[in-house]
Amino acid sequence: MEAEEGVALGPNQRTTGVQTVFRENEAQTDPYSPDYFIPEGAPEPEILKLQHLTFKNGLPPGKEEVELIQRLRRRREVEASVPQGDDAASIEARYRILHELEEIEWKEREEHVEQLQERRLQQIQQSLLEREEAREAYNRERLEAVKASQTGQLRTKLEKLETKRMGTTRQALDRKLNSTYDPSKPLQSVSAPTSGRVTGKKNKDLLQSYVHYGKEAQAPQLNEEVPVDGRQTRAAGAQYDIRPALLATPHGVEEVEAAQGTRIERVKESAFVVPENAVLNQQKTLYKRHEAEKLVNALEYAHQTIQEGKSGETLHSNKAETKRVLDLYRATPKVERPDTPELELDGDSDEDVEEGCILLQRLLRGRAVQNDFFEGKERCRGLIEELQAASNAKFASRTLTDAREREALAAQREAMLCTVMDEVQGDIIAATLGYLTIELDRQRELLQLRTLREEMQNVRRQREEEERQRRETVRRARDREEVQYAALVSSTAVTTLSFLQDVLHTAVAETALAVAVDHERERQSLLPPPRNPTNDTEKENVVCDMMDQFIIGAVVDRNLKREAALDKRAPALASFMVALEGMPQEPG
Repeated sequence: MEAEEGVALGPNQRTTGVQTVFRENEAQTDPYSPDYFIPEGAPEPEILKLQHLTFKNGLPPGKEEVELIQRLRRRREVEASVPQGDDAASIEARYRILHELEEIEWKEREEHVEQLQERRLQQIQQSLLEREEAREAYNRERLEAVKASQTGQLRTKLEKLETKRMGTTRQALDRKLNSTYDPSKPLQSVSAPTSGRVTGKKNKDLLQSYVHYGKEAQAPQLNEEVPVDGRQTRAAGAQYDIRPALLATPHGVEEVEAAQGTRIERVKESAFVVPENAVLNQQKTLYKRHEAEKLVNALEYAHQTIQEGKSGETLHSNKAETKRVLDLYRATPKVERPDTPELELDGDSDEDVEEGCILLQRLLRGRAVQNDFFEGKERCRGLIEELQAASNAKFASRTLTDAREREALAAQREAMLCTVMDEVQGDIIAATLGYLTIELDRQRELLQLRTLREEMQNVRRQREEEERQRRETVRRARDREEVQYAALVSSTAVTTLSFLQDVLHTAVAETALAVAVDHERERQSLLPPPRNPTNDTEKENVVCDMMDQFIIGAVVDRNLKREAALDKRAPALASFMVALEGMPQEPG
């Protein structure tokens, strides 16, 4: 309020804004859509059918949105008017009504798709035209730029040639004037020389240069708007050819190209020389340059060693050196190592005998222990058999009990397994039968739907064929009418043109005849009156002259005009007859 009243705000003051849920036309880009709720039991508003439309994407509504609302209302009215009974008549009526509605909506959908395709084609055509116009404009601008550049270069070249020509002409004229004798000008020898010698060169006289009217003392300044000399400028392009003589003919151009050679041959040898230490100098720090230098030195040493090894002289010297070392090695006496002494102790000779005796004692003692074991086994054989029999009986009773328990457990498990299997089989059979029943019902419904769909397709195909035939008949009738109309228009135009030409020719002929009659009357009035024939011969001559001069010529002209008129009317009459034959005959 203070800002609106004109009170200035302080440096530490500022205005603030508040964001609300209300729409502001000046600040909000998209329209505001508030939240909504539908009371219980209230009908759904029609406006919610257009909820998927947004601003600039269907909103504000136009003709298509209005048609969409009308289609929704029509479908709701049709669905409300459909009979809801379960009898055959209600089902058939409901199917017929919905089928007709689907056909209408399908046709509307096809028309909408055709409109969208037509609109898309128009957009593509417009974009192609715009792109072609932009390309043409760019090519035109580029051509104008190249043309302006070439024209400027040509103008500059012509100006330079014109300036050079004028300078050369002025110099030649000066030399000619200096070499020509002039009585009014004193001799050079009369004047006292300033130096002790006399030269044959004459001093330039500015007065004589400007007095002579046949030349210009100084070349005029060139200007782009005003030419130097109209005649010179017009004749400059024709009198002076700046091209060399060889470039004027194709053979000369080929000769120049052959003499010039390829471009690689004209390149200097210095261009192929690699700069020394180029890689080392590219390193940024001194440490990197030192490391790179070490690496380069190592590579050079390795390369040099490899090259020396490959060369024949180095190989020969290496063989000689190897032979010399081998000879020196062979000439050196080999030092032989003496045998290692063996230490001999007392009793070493009886050691093998003692070891044999010890092995024999071990074998005898082992055999004695084995014999004692077998003797004890033989003494206790009866006790061992009795213990084995008791152990076998106890094990047999325990094994029999375990076998009986296992058999009972196996029988119980088998009974339980049979029960479970029976239950599982019952469940599986029940589920299978239920699934088969459902599948049978579904197959029946699918068969009905398939039959219904085939019937719908047949009806649709039949109607499409009828519609196609009707459209074909209409198209043929329209084409025939267009052809008849074109023939009628053509015949009418030809007839009108022929009529106008006949009227014009008739008027011209009548006017010419009237003028000729007037001229003949004037001429006859100037002639002396004719003398009446005195005898039959003169009368016959007069009659023959009149026949030759007037009657026969008039008859011939009239016959020619009649034939020309018939020739002109023949196309129009033929077109009229064709149009008359093509017109449909009215019944009755």
